[in-house]
Amino acid sequence: MRFIFSFPLFPAIGLTILFPVIALGANHASKEICLETRTLPQSPNPSSRDVSQEAHTQAEATIANVSQEARTEIELTIADVSRKALGNNLDLRIEKFAPRISEEQVRAAEADFDPDMSFGGTLTRTYADTDLSEIDSRGEEMSAAIGKRFSSGIQTSVGVSASKSKTDVNTVGETDEYATSANLTLTLPLLKNRGREVNTRNISLSRNNHKIAELTLRQTAIDTISQAQILYWNLYKAQQELDVQKKSLELAKKFSELSRGRAKIGHIASIDTLQADAEVAAREEWVIIAENDVRNRRRSLLYFILGRCETGITVKLLQKPTYEKAVFDENRLFLSALENRTDYLIAKLDIKNAETNVVYAKNQTLPTGDLSATLSVNGLGESWGKAYENAGSGEDYSGSLGISLEFPWGMKKDKAAHQIALYENRRSRTRLFQAEQNILSDVRTALDNLTEADKRYHTTTLSKQLAEKKLSAEERKFGLGLSTSYNVLLYQRDLTDAAVRTISAVIDYQLALIHLDRVTGMTLERHAIGAEEF
Repeated sequence: MRFIFSFPLFPAIGLTILFPVIALGANHASKEICLETRTLPQSPNPSSRDVSQEAHTQAEATIANVSQEARTEIELTIADVSRKALGNNLDLRIEKFAPRISEEQVRAAEADFDPDMSFGGTLTRTYADTDLSEIDSRGEEMSAAIGKRFSSGIQTSVGVSASKSKTDVNTVGETDEYATSANLTLTLPLLKNRGREVNTRNISLSRNNHKIAELTLRQTAIDTISQAQILYWNLYKAQQELDVQKKSLELAKKFSELSRGRAKIGHIASIDTLQADAEVAAREEWVIIAENDVRNRRRSLLYFILGRCETGITVKLLQKPTYEKAVFDENRLFLSALENRTDYLIAKLDIKNAETNVVYAKNQTLPTGDLSATLSVNGLGESWGKAYENAGSGEDYSGSLGISLEFPWGMKKDKAAHQIALYENRRSRTRLFQAEQNILSDVRTALDNLTEADKRYHTTTLSKQLAEKKLSAEERKFGLGLSTSYNVLLYQRDLTDAAVRTISAVIDYQLALIHLDRVTGMTLERHAIGAEEF
């Protein structure tokens, strides 16, 4: 969103304040607003002076604050914008959290097979008063157990307990009894939830998802570097086009002066000077448009590579475009893309996830059948020592062996989930095929664009040279009185257009190389950027 307010301060000077509003939310005070100031010619309309004094005062205060900022210049190359964007770009900084989150999810899934430990203690007292006797019973019990689930589905538990009971009967007296127990429990799934692949499903999925998060981060880094370079070359192009428009304006001004001189001595008609003056005004408009384009593209580049809106900064671009005719083998590029394109690698991981879900869903269609076994060794005595001694003898033991079977009627829910998993598997394989075709299309398109930019570079360079010769010849004819100002101005425009097209062709060739690296997944390798840098 962009608001423009004009405040006339002096008869010949106007002020414009631009407010590019960035993501205004509920807390406006915490948001950042970029302010720029510049002067424009005063509007001839007297009604524009009708501005409230309050708004005028606020504008002056804003200008005073902004004008105090020291204007600085930063020098940038392609490598500079790439690394600054990797360190500061907000989209990339946000995406960096995804692998960390997925790594914690892997740990959470692996925790399903960590041992569980439990401890407990109980104090009891029972008092009964009957006609025959009074009974006062007190008890103490402590227990501890450790259990673990294995990836095969087997669950085990080992526990120990010790208890002491004291019974006081008024007719008999006090009796103490000590008991110890050690038990082992084993549960083996026979059908449902049996097998390593079924029980480690969540771990497999979370590990694949972690790899997907890392690939997504890599793709974000590739996109960030590519976009930073595109913004660099767009700013370079805007600066060069501004220089062209300024030179074009100077040509028009010189020709206007020449036309007025020739008109004074009667060599040309006065209408020719009017045409020249009109052309100067038109080219001044072109310069104004080009200057605004430079400002906008500079602001976009700085925001992208610094992660914040900056004012008072000028940019000097040190790296100039170079032209080196490149020859690529389509088959090699395609194979390279299959090895490096993140969307293709993610599609392969999606297939692994789908296959894991198919195995799990198929297993869940089976009934629940568990084999369980329990073995306990007990010891009783009048003291702790006697109780442990009896337990160690192994003479007092107990055990059980059981089997259970359970299944929902028809098992419609589990069968539907299995069918869904099969469809998801087929869909993921279709997406992999789609990714292959997209890569093939992208590589061919990128090569075609590179070829086109290469041809345009040669044709536009020749066109500019011819436009310069045509203008020079027409200026000589005009000096001899054999041409008109209209023709000279027209050839000047042709030269300006040819120069702009030449700049566009050179920059488009650089952009085509950037796009080719991106579609083949080689952007990071091309610029020697490792994963540790982002």
